[in-house]
Amino acid sequence: MKVICIIPARSGSKGIPDKNIAMLSGKPLIAYTIEAAVKSAYKPRVMVSTDSEQYATICTEYGAEIPYLREPELAEDDVHAVYPVIDMLKRLKENEGELPDVVVMLQPTSPLRQTKHIDDAISLYLKRKEGSVISVTESKAPHYIRIIKDGKLYPIMALPKNFQRQDLDNYYVGNGSIYVSSPVFLLEHETFKVDPSYPYIMGKEYSIDVDDRIDLDIAEALLAKHDKNS
Repeated sequence: MKVICIIPARSGSKGIPDKNIAMLSGKPLIAYTIEAAVKSAYKPRVMVSTDSEQYATICTEYGAEIPYLREPELAEDDVHAVYPVIDMLKRLKENEGELPDVVVMLQPTSPLRQTKHIDDAISLYLKRKEGSVISVTESKAPHYIRIIKDGKLYPIMALPKNFQRQDLDNYYVGNGSIYVSSPVFLLEHETFKVDPSYPYIMGKEYSIDVDDRIDLDIAEALLAKHDKNS
């Protein structure tokens, strides 16, 4: 069985300049994702889709393949990460004549994700053999979420009177870390968010998604905590 892990990593960022290679505990942010992927028990081919020669050099040093530089139109702010993955699959089919059995999209902004998480998500997909697997983490109930209109707070959901947290269902949100499907299925649907999608639940301490400097600081603290406990 052939597995490919594709990491979409365009250069530039509004929140943090060149966020994907921002230094985190002495290593570029993207290095954590590459290192976790190359250690997988499924021995995947680990590839990075980037538009940057600098990124390509860094990613190669950590063990990833960069077969080509992404076209500029696939590196714009409003291009969803799945499209560079689709582009890479199409190029593989064209240049090598075949596709792997499983495709895994790994966002470089999830540095706390471990190899075990990747392996477990792939195993879950192989067990289900359909649709996709998407990593999620537990989230606060939407009953707690408020919007502001005309300077006043309003709930987005009706609130039971004097409700207790333990009375509410568990709620989950995608953490942007791991997406698994078959290449053929992904090329057909152009999204991992399909029916059926199966959840791979990750703890909050592994689910940080780096978007700004505060997230980077949190990731730094969590990495230090993990290192201390390992």
